[in-house]
Amino acid sequence: MSTLFVDNISSKTGTSQAMTIDSGGRVVMPKRIHVRAVGDGTLGYANQNAGDPLPFSVISEDGDGNASSYYNTSTGLFTAPVAGVYHTAFTVLIQTAIAADFRLMKNGSVYQRFYHGSERGWHGSTTTLLSANDTLQYVQGQNGGDIYTGNYYSHAVFTLLG
Repeated sequence: MSTLFVDNISSKTGTSQAMTIDSGGRVVMPKRIHVRAVGDGTLGYANQNAGDPLPFSVISEDGDGNASSYYNTSTGLFTAPVAGVYHTAFTVLIQTAIAADFRLMKNGSVYQRFYHGSERGWHGSTTTLLSANDTLQYVQGQNGGDIYTGNYYSHAVFTLLG
């Protein structure tokens, strides 16, 4: 029988450590990464313009206790701490039914566009392969869709699947 000794296992892109070896020699996956960002609870609507990030200023839950280092509540920017496949989703309630779009930006470029016509409730989700330090951000594509800032109807989620 052969024995293989390693200190870490890197992702195939070489951009981050995909797994580590603990002191007992066991392979350890990264901790559970889950961030759920919501509005500040104010019962009202945020006036949004084209290119504005969704107004989620509070982290309501996360998987490993480090959500504030992954999600910037001022800019709405999620930064992947490790490489992997991430699921991301958003839901918003808009003051007036309009035809508009929302965009998921990956590293500053449009990755996915979500379009609905004449709706008040909007949602979308997708998965994406991210390298460590890649960023995701939901932005509004057009002016005029005022988004409800209460923490029950509008939120964004970022979760590492593996």
